[in-house]
Amino acid sequence: MSEAPESRGGERVMSFWDHLEELRWRIIKSILAVLVGGTASLVFSDRLLALLMFPAHSLGERVRLINLTPLSMVIVRLYIAFVAGIVVALPVVVFQLWGFVSPGLYRRERRAIVWVLVSTMALFALGAALSYAMMPYLLRFLVSAGYQGVENAWNIREYIGFLLGFMTAFGVVFELPVVIYILSVAGLVTPAFLRRYRRHAYVLVFIVAAVLTPSPDPFSQIAMAVPLVVLFEASIFVSASVWKRKARRRLAQIEEREHASAEG
Repeated sequence: MSEAPESRGGERVMSFWDHLEELRWRIIKSILAVLVGGTASLVFSDRLLALLMFPAHSLGERVRLINLTPLSMVIVRLYIAFVAGIVVALPVVVFQLWGFVSPGLYRRERRAIVWVLVSTMALFALGAALSYAMMPYLLRFLVSAGYQGVENAWNIREYIGFLLGFMTAFGVVFELPVVIYILSVAGLVTPAFLRRYRRHAYVLVFIVAAVLTPSPDPFSQIAMAVPLVVLFEASIFVSASVWKRKARRRLAQIEEREHASAEG
């Protein structure tokens, strides 16, 4: 007999409109958390801006950041505050999402989704941190592709957009093992399938890297493609682990039924 969702005790059964109202309030709370986090981040905007400008400043006099329009620095600070607000509010957003979906999940699924949510945040942070660490080398490569007599005077608005876009793209693609885990739990992906189409996946990886990287240069695309290949191989291991647990669970159920039949 399959495990049924746990009862919510003495609470009344919620209608569709009740669920919709609950979802609306959880979205509102998540948006408020982002706004509060973003507003608080404005206080540290100078430190955050200095941190994001460090990769360009590490090149010394080879690169000069300039402001081209009166509103550019305001937009830059607001953009940084918005991204920082999302990062700061992420635990609240995850908590709201968890509170909305958990009543309808099985006990085993509840345990799994905690792991999924924690892994999602950890992998995103890892991807963003890795891309930030690689940024000085990427910028050095881009500067070396210049021409003698052409000054590297970059618009700070475009530079910050490039850096945050690159970090966000890395954070997103680092979620691949989590996606494969979810698909494997749902029975939609098997390790045999992933191994069979490994070469096709590598081609797709480089296409995705070319699309997601904010710069068209081959170095940044390769810099994203290589971790993606490693993550794909890790995803095969994750999928294999899921299916091994499924096989052990099915075997235990068969043995339990055989034991019950023998006693009957």
